[in-house]
Formats: sequence, structure tokens, C-alpha cells
Amino acid sequence: MSDSMEISQESQAPSTETSNQLPPIPLPLSRHLQYLSVKIPQNSKDNIGVENFFLLKELAEITATRQRRERAWYARILICITVISYIKSTLAAFEDEIEKEEAAAFKAYLE
Repeated sequence: MSDSMEISQESQAPSTETSNQLPPIPLPLSRHLQYLSVKIPQNSKDNIGVENFFLLKELAEITATRQRRERAWYARILICITVISYIKSTLAAFEDEIEKEEAAAFKAYLE
């Protein structure tokens, strides 16, 4: 009878020493492991839907990346156009004969 008492005491809740410890921090999974954690249905018709879901998600990521890059290039082009415009307007403000010749040469170089 004492054996059954020992077993029941062992199967009870853990002692306070181990319950005070914090649980381990989960590490982030890579994108592919996250895809594997999704339950994939066994029917072939349902598999097509899951594959389409992953393809749509990948296409959305690709589209978002390309849009970000396009906006960055658009900003760069606007900056360059603005700088060139300021340079041309500054060159047009020269009044002396020598300055006009230098300005014309610089304009030709820019174009």
C-alpha cells in the first residue's frame, strides 16, 4: 500500500522549484519551416488550393518588394532631375561673357 502512495505523490504537480523557472523562449522559424507547420489536406483537390495559397503569398511578397524598389528608384530619379534643374537655372543666371561660355559648355556636358 505504501508503494501506491509513493507513485501517486510522484504523479502530482511538479514542485515549486521547477515551476518558478521561465519557459524557454521559442526561436523564430525560417519561412520554409513555417510553411511545413501548416496542416496540408490529403485530398488532391485540396492540395491544389494550398499550393495556390503559397504561390499567391510568394507573388504578393515579390510584388511588394518590386514596388518598394520602384519607389526608391523613382525618388532617386526625382532627386537627380531636381539637382540638374537647379544647376541649369544657376548656369542661366550668369551674365558675363566668359561665364556664359563656361555655362554653355557645362550645359552641353550635362546633356
